[in-house]
Amino acid sequence: MGRLKTLLVLNCWLVWSCQAATPSLAKAPSQAVTESPAAVAEVELAQIQQLMAHTWHSEQQPLRFGPAVLQGDMAVADWWWQGKGGRAVLKKIAGQWKIVFCGGAGVKQSALFTGLGLTSAEATLLLQQLQQAEAKLNAAELQLLDSFGATVRLDGHHAAHPH
Repeated sequence: MGRLKTLLVLNCWLVWSCQAATPSLAKAPSQAVTESPAAVAEVELAQIQQLMAHTWHSEQQPLRFGPAVLQGDMAVADWWWQGKGGRAVLKKIAGQWKIVFCGGAGVKQSALFTGLGLTSAEATLLLQQLQQAEAKLNAAELQLLDSFGATVRLDGHHAAHPH
């Protein structure tokens, strides 16, 4: 189990380089203005899933998506991969979603999000939305999400990941 966790953390750790190699996933501002908030959120969540799939998914090791929630330019997306699970914390930077943290239960701390620029009220709302979305999951799925371990910051100062 330790080796699998190490591989997952390593993949999380190297994700920034894959993001740089991913074509722009940003939607033109003029398109976003004319769409309803629900349609914009749907597009944003699709972009997040595309980024995560590009980073981890393969036919041999499929990535399964769980609930994802948005609050402004911040998001949390649940995932399961190779018998493990966790939460990706994403931030929209220069029009593109970037994974800034990976973690388990520790991601559910408002201080993490206030440190990334959300107000206390926005962080609370995001975590309430996550709690509501995850309420639909079964106990085994929740246990895998929480089991990731330490919250890992992805700061972009790592070796390139061959893609």
